[in-house]
Amino acid sequence: MRLEDADRLAKDLLVLFRPDTHRIEVAGSVRRRKPEVGDIELVAIPKWLKKGHQPAQATLGGTEVETPMEEEHEVMHQVRACIRNGILRHAPPDTRGRKAPFGDRYMKVEDVATGTQIDVFCVVPPASWGMVFLIRTGSADYTREFVTRLHDKGMRSKDGHLERQVGEEWKTVDTPEERDVFREAGRPWVPPERRSEP
Repeated sequence: MRLEDADRLAKDLLVLFRPDTHRIEVAGSVRRRKPEVGDIELVAIPKWLKKGHQPAQATLGGTEVETPMEEEHEVMHQVRACIRNGILRHAPPDTRGRKAPFGDRYMKVEDVATGTQIDVFCVVPPASWGMVFLIRTGSADYTREFVTRLHDKGMRSKDGHLERQVGEEWKTVDTPEERDVFREAGRPWVPPERRSEP
């Protein structure tokens, strides 16, 4: 998919999901501004449903999305509604026949109109926004190198958050923003457009 087409679809998805989140941003190759992208990655901090709560209805391309009550976070709830309404569909199984992920932290779906894969990553505790957003922005090679070098500083990435070793224990490091991860790792900020290479 061309970047400009991916931008349009990503913008529609942000409008759709924004009411269900405290924060949502586009990550992956769209954020890195690659001319051709294979999928759209979204990172969200979801709002959580309370029993008996009915989230607001939303539309995508003029199609109304129903949102019946269930106990799960609102992003997952909205994705299910989009599947029921034919806007999104579950991604196909992988080459080994395993079902595409669909849980409270990661949902892999497709846009029905274009066939574009959409990966929705939700920042669910103990995960932190800064670490998840950095990892999901990529590229895969850049992220792998970044995470590997954390070990040189006595740190690690675990369950979507940053930890520092203190004696025999691992302590969570607060990283509410991506720049916090760079700072804690002792590395200069790198704009997303320059993260294709380690």
